[in-house]
Amino acid sequence: ADPARSWSVQARFPGVIRSVTVQPGDRVRAGDELARVESDESLTSYEVTAPADGVLVERLANAGEQTSGRSLFRIVDLRQVWATLRVFPADRSKVRIGQLVSVESAAGEMLGEGKIEWIALEANEDQSVLARVLLANPDSRLLPGMRIRGRIRVAEHAVDLAVRRSALQRFRDDTVAYRQTGDLYEARPLTLGRRDSEWIEVLSGLTVGDVYVAENSYLVKADIDKDNAAHEH
Repeated sequence: ADPARSWSVQARFPGVIRSVTVQPGDRVRAGDELARVESDESLTSYEVTAPADGVLVERLANAGEQTSGRSLFRIVDLRQVWATLRVFPADRSKVRIGQLVSVESAAGEMLGEGKIEWIALEANEDQSVLARVLLANPDSRLLPGMRIRGRIRVAEHAVDLAVRRSALQRFRDDTVAYRQTGDLYEARPLTLGRRDSEWIEVLSGLTVGDVYVAENSYLVKADIDKDNAAHEH
């Protein structure tokens, strides 16, 4: 949770808590009544109200207790959260404040995008360095304590031609993609350039407009290998 969006709520004056009107998990709006307290000094009652919109995540107050200058409630607004990433030494020189980060769940579900707002100036015991990303979280899909993975965009390059990594197969001694011509598929040896997690630049072997097998290319490879084995017999 963003510390700037977390509130510890106390009573204004010492007294006895007469009623509590909220439970953990309740959504509250600024000004909503959370509890009613009878002042020890004036013996009049007054409201303890929510200081901001958010979710009540902690209730430490019950009717009949003294306020005793302690925190009675904790409210958190999760519409904006921090993602904390561990950047390891091999990648540290590439990471900068302001870079765009795609955040996904441990299962690979895309959860949002944000920018690096802060990078720690000291390393952890495992030599990683913490980087913090501010993320919009309007539907509360991101919950404090979740394990996430961040993909940091360290550079962008315009290329003339690229194919999906899932298109590539090894054929004999070459890396190939399968180009479709009519009903036929041809293994095209490729010369490759820059790459990211999804795309690889093609320097030669295909031209713009070629139709190639982008998904399940291993099935085409298996068919071709089977045909070659049959011919050898």
